[in-house]
Amino acid sequence: MLGNLVVAFALAGPSALLAPTQAAPTNVTVAWASAAHDAVVVTWDETGDVRNRVELVNPDGSPSGVAALTVEAGQPNRSALPGFGAIYNFDLQVAVSVVDEDDQVISAQGLSPVFDTNAPPQPVIETVVPREDGTVAFSWRPGAEADTTPGDPLDVPAETPVRFTPFVSYSSLNDFEALTPAPVAVTSFVVPDREKPIRVGVRTTPNEWSFNGESAPVDGTRVTATIPKKVTIGAKLTVTGKAVHLTRACDPGVCWAEEHDDAGRLLRLQARANAKSAWQTVATTRARADGTFTVSVKSPGTRDYRVVAPPVARTADQEAKAYFATPATTTKAKPPATGGGGYNEPEPEPGTAGGTGGTGGGDGGGLPITGAPAAAIALTGGLLIAFGAVFLRLGRRRTSVTG
Repeated sequence: MLGNLVVAFALAGPSALLAPTQAAPTNVTVAWASAAHDAVVVTWDETGDVRNRVELVNPDGSPSGVAALTVEAGQPNRSALPGFGAIYNFDLQVAVSVVDEDDQVISAQGLSPVFDTNAPPQPVIETVVPREDGTVAFSWRPGAEADTTPGDPLDVPAETPVRFTPFVSYSSLNDFEALTPAPVAVTSFVVPDREKPIRVGVRTTPNEWSFNGESAPVDGTRVTATIPKKVTIGAKLTVTGKAVHLTRACDPGVCWAEEHDDAGRLLRLQARANAKSAWQTVATTRARADGTFTVSVKSPGTRDYRVVAPPVARTADQEAKAYFATPATTTKAKPPATGGGGYNEPEPEPGTAGGTGGTGGGDGGGLPITGAPAAAIALTGGLLIAFGAVFLRLGRRRTSVTG
């Protein structure tokens, strides 16, 4: 029987062991200390002059996990809000109870009204569009969130118009840089060019509890290409290479780029007549599953060539990817040899560092001998053969006379 009582007491917990001996505090209130909304004051009424515990609890009365405060006997029935400055996005209430010198609770709890500690609603990023000049345009809209405790004593009217601070991550440091000196009432921004991969984002102006924010990645892009430096006019020019995209990875201090095969990435082979001419797309392809690609075009003559990976805007299915263009490579063209054959597939030379190699040489072995020079050589050979035959006959006749 005694064992059963011990088990029952153990399951009931300390609050069940000590019956309340003091009256519970009443009229527990919470209010802002000033119009600056930088401190909350808790007050209550009590019977007598006692020690009090002031703690935050959940709306159902369960512990919140925030450390409690103690107000000694003889002090005003007034306290700061436990955990203020480090609590947000919770619904809470203040519980005040009487404790003895050993911090044992000896009264029921007096409870304040329930209040929320919500930061402003999280913004929603709508578009992320990298541009060819390296800048990134992005837009967002204010978030929406229902007030879970409408009319609570700590409610403060939301700021209007809503202001935001756009920001961008550092490429090699796990931190962010604000892009405006103060919050601005806009819903779009253009991030200046910087090394990628990065994250672009926006955060709200802090309210009385905290701020909220959202960010989205912009992956980097890298393309290597092997572009032949010689080609015969009218022959096939073949370019090979590989495309990768770069994602941002971080530990608590530094960040780095991780490479991934850019399967399916759209790639464009572009050409121009000279450095003063505009680039024109002459062929398109997509990278294979391993990121490699091959693209061919008929050579019209000497041209500059490059491979371009167009920027990719963020969608529901993929992250944004930056623009990339390989350096220009000049491919010199020569006319085909007269009479057929000729140099059709030139020996490729790397158009950029890290290229993956090119195609082979021309068709078959040596060049055929044709045209006027060949005819002259043939005529000379024929005359030599004829003279040889004449000399041979003369020799035979002399032999028959003297023999």
